Amino acid sequence: MLLEERDSEMLTYYAIAPLTKKGFLLYRLFFPMLIGFVVSLIVMFIVHLVPIDWKRCLVLWLMMFEAPVVALFIASFAKNKVEGLALAKVTTFLLTTPLIIHFVDSKWSMLGMLLPPYWAVKLFISSTDEWFWLQFVIGVLVHVFVIDLLLKRFQRMIG
Repeated sequence: MLLEERDSEMLTYYAIAPLTKKGFLLYRLFFPMLIGFVVSLIVMFIVHLVPIDWKRCLVLWLMMFEAPVVALFIASFAKNKVEGLALAKVTTFLLTTPLIIHFVDSKWSMLGMLLPPYWAVKLFISSTDEWFWLQFVIGVLVHVFVIDLLLKRFQRMIG
């Protein structure tokens, strides 16, 4: 949707609306996060696939930051909808990389720490680890840093 709104120059119209362009971007990026978090909590309680505790809820909160990362990545680097679809495929690979890294015992797996999903997967798998809080803070900082970079790039693209 962000690509379509950018291509049709709808974001330009939001700049003069009371919501403003920045307000619209915040709405477009963070509303899906909230919906995803609430639905995921409901599903976790209904399905009981994993034990539910406050640490897993925090990890779920961290995972919800993947939505703006993916949306901004695609919208920031794709020039049109076709490129957006291609980047969506790349994004799927990047999102599954931390799961693959978990099963690989190699020094190369350290590169995964640069990817935001790495921290959410690491915390979800080892939520009882004594380093939970340090890993959680690093995960939040990595997500905020990546979202900030992508948001600045996207804002430069839309002018």
